[in-house]
Amino acid sequence: MKVRLISLKDKALLTEVANELLVPLYGDQSRMIKSWYDSNSDKNAFVAVGNDDMPKGFLCLKNNPNKNYIKISTLMVFPLSRNMGIGSLLIRKAYEYANALGAEELSVTVSQERHDSLSFFLKNGFVIVKCLHGKYKKDVTEFVLVKKLIHTRDLRMKSKYLDQILSGKKSLECRVKHAHINKIELGDRVILFNQHAKKSVIIRINEIREYSSIQKMLEFEDFNQLIPGFMSSKQVSHEYQKFYDDEKVARLGGVRVFDFDIV
Repeated sequence: MKVRLISLKDKALLTEVANELLVPLYGDQSRMIKSWYDSNSDKNAFVAVGNDDMPKGFLCLKNNPNKNYIKISTLMVFPLSRNMGIGSLLIRKAYEYANALGAEELSVTVSQERHDSLSFFLKNGFVIVKCLHGKYKKDVTEFVLVKKLIHTRDLRMKSKYLDQILSGKKSLECRVKHAHINKIELGDRVILFNQHAKKSVIIRINEIREYSSIQKMLEFEDFNQLIPGFMSSKQVSHEYQKFYDDEKVARLGGVRVFDFDIV
């Protein structure tokens, strides 16, 4: 699955799905659909596609040049493509787009009738900041949600692991759930540094996964991306034991795995 810019060949399918999902909530969508293509001169309308290049989900973002936020004007996952991680893929694209423009916030408006959408955005760190009563549909409340984007945190790291990240061999980082680790959120920028070696790298957090133990983590994660250079997950588990023993992991509530890109 990947995300690309929309094209004219997507228009018929996007129109069909928009009429199914959005018209019952907001009425006629013809002007909105036209705006998706008009606004794409700014390259801010995207589709998530599979190997067949057919859209499975859609994202349109609205720039606010005089304000420090980007609005998600539309994010929808097509009914037959739900529970496949497409919503998460599109929200990561929104983070990437907003970060590239230096925006400090993402905002979105969600109808009270869309319980699934509201739950999705709350799960992804958005908070409700305002309620709009009857703006789009009589007797229906809309929630305005916002997510702060620019958080920069510092984490110390051994020099050899920094080198693996810089060389592209390591793209996952596991940390036990200390309080400062639990504060790291999706989309955050993190400075990994080694003061003695005078090395550092800035990464952006794309995904966060949590596990109750190192052993459970290694059942699902690619051990070569966690600590490159070992031949088996058992060897990687032994390496983690040098600084995260089982008692410490259990006492602190498990571990978090950060899937990241270099900024």
